[in-house]
Amino acid sequence: MKRLPLISIFTLLVAGILLNILPISWLPYFYDVRYLGWSMILGALTIYLLPAFIRVPVNSPDAAKKNRAAELLQFLLIIALMANALGSLGLYELYQYGVPYSYILHVIIPLISALLLSIVINLRFKIRILYATIIAFCLVIICSIAWEVFENYSDNVWGTHLAVLGLGNTNNTTAVNLIQDTIGALIGVVIALLCPKFNKNFLIKIL
Repeated sequence: MKRLPLISIFTLLVAGILLNILPISWLPYFYDVRYLGWSMILGALTIYLLPAFIRVPVNSPDAAKKNRAAELLQFLLIIALMANALGSLGLYELYQYGVPYSYILHVIIPLISALLLSIVINLRFKIRILYATIIAFCLVIICSIAWEVFENYSDNVWGTHLAVLGLGNTNNTTAVNLIQDTIGALIGVVIALLCPKFNKNFLIKIL
């Protein structure tokens, strides 16, 4: 495993364990402490385990390309989960200084997700880039809807503050977030379609 995944997994695990054992009174008032703790541990496991499902044995046909797809998926998970973790640990509170970190993520993460998933699907399953982008877009939107449903369920049932975290009010932001997610995903799809070879070669080289 490369250094970045190891650092990310270690960081999330340590943060998750600390959040589960430290007294809640020691931590900032806006933390959903135990929820954050378990979500970070789950995030670390996701970064480690999920890419393994699309890896193939090294002696399989096109194993190098297919396993590159697994590395790209792992990179995507690191970006998304670490960005969200940093937000939950304090960056969402930047709205108080005019920086809507939550809104920014709701555009940037779907954009990166649609772009990288298009390449992952193309490399791993040998699906033409046009169809790969359609699948990637649908996956991003499905995940966005699922997340919004989970946020509202968690807030209503478990008493967390996910749907309004960092926004400073109690308005339901579901519709706005879904619009932002869709815009970001569409931009990612357009980038994937306009420069497929450049995107693929560039990402493979830097990773």
